[in-house]
Amino acid sequence: MALQLPHRTHLRRTAIAAVLGAALISPATAPAAKAKRPKAKPAPSVSSVRPMQLSVGELLEIRGRNFLRGRNKNTVVFQREGAKAVFVKAEIGTRKLIRVRIPEKLAAFLVTRDGAPAPTRFRIRILSARFGKRFTKDAGSPTNHEGDYIEEIHRAPDLADALLLNPGAWTHYAWSIRDAVEIAGLPAAEVHLSDVQAREPFRRVSVLTDVCVATVSGQGVEGYRSALARLREVLA
Repeated sequence: MALQLPHRTHLRRTAIAAVLGAALISPATAPAAKAKRPKAKPAPSVSSVRPMQLSVGELLEIRGRNFLRGRNKNTVVFQREGAKAVFVKAEIGTRKLIRVRIPEKLAAFLVTRDGAPAPTRFRIRILSARFGKRFTKDAGSPTNHEGDYIEEIHRAPDLADALLLNPGAWTHYAWSIRDAVEIAGLPAAEVHLSDVQAREPFRRVSVLTDVCVATVSGQGVEGYRSALARLREVLA
């Protein structure tokens, strides 16, 4: 192991387990009133995590239900409170067991005390899906109602592999949207057509940054393409 840490990393299983459905990027409504919604896949659930303390480079064993069989089929999401999520492919996967090696990149998210890495607690979620080769057409339409936007995010785990978000002015203050994205448990990318860092100070604040895997701004509509590419990297 190239990186040795003086302390062990504390891990805690989370009560939230993500479930992924069809290969969608943004939530879509049914194209017709009588159309049937896609049947949701059983949600991965975690029953135990062992060992509870471990270091970078060691194997973490996760037991539960509804995982995917095979190598690199399941993604384990590590997230420290107030920090961005880290996505790691599991080396071994059965319906009831996942083994994942703790990567060196997780060391960058350890808290520090007196300039040295310290034991850090992470939440764990499981993503069990593969990113489709094609994007499903989004049949939904934009909304100006924050509640409708939140409800779409809540429905996303039954329909989507990831979230592509442009929340506009909600970016700066809508903690309810931030919480909805976190609860959904899907990789999310935040897009702004203009360069928000070059605009007024209040526009430089985002309450979504710590629950998104990428933030793209200042690229106009091409920003959506960049965000999609980043999501594909995460889910590939």
